Amino acid sequence: MALSEKMYNVAQKCRFFPACLCLFFRQSRPVYNGYYRWLCLLCVVVFCFLLLACNNESSKLKDPDLIIAEKALAVQDLSDAEMYFERYLRKNPEGSERWRVWNSLLDIALNRRQEKNTARAYLEIMLVEFSNVGERRRGIQMSLAALCAEMNNDIRAIGLWETLVADPELSVNNKADMYRALARAYMRRLDFSLSAETLQACLDLPLGNTIQADCLYDMAEGQMLTDNQPKAAATLRSLLQMPEVTPERRVLATFMLAEVLEQLDKYAEAKEMFESIRESYPNEKIIDLHILFLNKHLKQ
Repeated sequence: MALSEKMYNVAQKCRFFPACLCLFFRQSRPVYNGYYRWLCLLCVVVFCFLLLACNNESSKLKDPDLIIAEKALAVQDLSDAEMYFERYLRKNPEGSERWRVWNSLLDIALNRRQEKNTARAYLEIMLVEFSNVGERRRGIQMSLAALCAEMNNDIRAIGLWETLVADPELSVNNKADMYRALARAYMRRLDFSLSAETLQACLDLPLGNTIQADCLYDMAEGQMLTDNQPKAAATLRSLLQMPEVTPERRVLATFMLAEVLEQLDKYAEAKEMFESIRESYPNEKIIDLHILFLNKHLKQ
């Protein structure tokens, strides 16, 4: 805590001190009045100077540019808010509020203006500035990778995700999420073998059933896209046999398995699968169309 903050806190706690002294003075016996009168007066004067100094110091704790920027942001004056936030950053290269200010600018660009290019530029600068602050750096890398993927810049996103999964400080669950995102990026680039390797690395992590099921689902999706239907069916069956799979994931895995079985001409089993999720799948009409198609084949 800064010295000025300590002084201010002490002053706040002692703000009733002058009144207490005056009360003590009034209650004192006359024999002490002369001595204590001057002592009380001296203490009050010193306290007043201390409080004045603390108030002056406390007013300096918040930069005027931040005060103006926050007031502008409160009334949706985004241009002024950006201008004064950026001015604070220029004037305070070592400022204690830089992390909060950068995040305020990022929020304006991404959530209020929907300017992804500006948001990406902010994140790239933040990544350099906070490269030595582990937790913040990882958070910036995750946000930047996700944004780059949204902007179809898979090369930059892949580089960031590869750095993240190699970070020994990254939590297991976050690492699994990064592996899945990385595998999807490889899949978009039609690098199916690398996508499969990445998902296998995800499955090799000490994961809970829920996240492991998500990795298996992604793996089955890749197997379907590469026309390896038997392997996709085996992967999905393994998923559905796992305990503690979320209802949503179980429904989607069942639907995918039914599609795979349909392509493998296992019409009766596929129909049974589709019927089992008729009421739980988000689009019942799609289920009905599949069953109608299967019924035609079963009658032949």
